[in-house]
This record gives sequence, C-alpha cells and structure tokens, in this order.
Amino acid sequence: MIKEAQKKIAMSIWEEEIKDLTLELNKALKRGVVLTGIYFGENNPYESLVPHRRFRRHLTAKKERYLSVTIDGIHTISGIASRGEHSKATWTQDEGLVEVSEDYIVHDLVLNLYSASLNKEDFKRFEEFSDSVYKKYFNYSDEEFAIYKNNK
Repeated sequence: MIKEAQKKIAMSIWEEEIKDLTLELNKALKRGVVLTGIYFGENNPYESLVPHRRFRRHLTAKKERYLSVTIDGIHTISGIASRGEHSKATWTQDEGLVEVSEDYIVHDLVLNLYSASLNKEDFKRFEEFSDSVYKKYFNYSDEEFAIYKNNK
C-alpha cells in the first residue's frame, strides 16, 4: 500500500514495526507523499510523526502493540502487531472504517500535541485528568492503577 500512496500516509505505529517500512516510507516521501501520525517508541525516525507521550502506559494498559495505517484516505490496515506469526490485522477500503482509523490517529495527535503545549502545572493537571479517565474506563483496581501510573 505504501508503494501505491499518492498523497498521504497516516499511521499510529510502534518502533518495532516501523523498521520494516522505512525503505518504502522514504521512497513515498521522496515522491511528495505526506507522512503524519503517532509514534510509539524512543527512536523516532520521522519528524512528522509525533511521539506518544505515554507509550509505556499504553503498552501496560493494552499488553499488545497495535498499529493503524491509512493510505490516501482509501485504504486502512489495523491490527495487533506484537504477536509475531500470530499477529492479526485487517485491511479494508470500507469508507467508514478508514474514517474511524483516521479519526483515531488525529485524536491521538490532538491529545499529544495539546499536552506538549501546556506549561508544567497545566500538564500535570491534564495528566491527572487523563489518568482518572483511564482508571474509570478500564475499571482498574488501585493495585492495577498503581502499576499503570508507574509506567511513564
């Protein structure tokens, strides 16, 4: 799909998975394709991918590495990428699912870019609020929540 990209590639991707895509991503960028999205990891190879501020907490909550990639608003592939040969992903051109994938990516962009723009005190309040939402949504026990919070 990256080889066929004409306009935009949007992704939510982990460091472990992007390594296999950099050759084709670099070719797409040279063709003028825009790359945007969220990067989960330490060594971000692309300025246009925004580092996820809480990727360790995300991994603690989900226990898996998920990815979502959309190409030109036409294709999307989403799934679990952390299970080796047992990983599962779905490719679709269904307009609704492509839009959901793009909305997921842009939602993460908004949260991460907004939080990065906050001063220290406001960032702390934002993170505390975010933590309370996660605790309630995932119905964490106090013990589970403590583990979640300790993974920064």
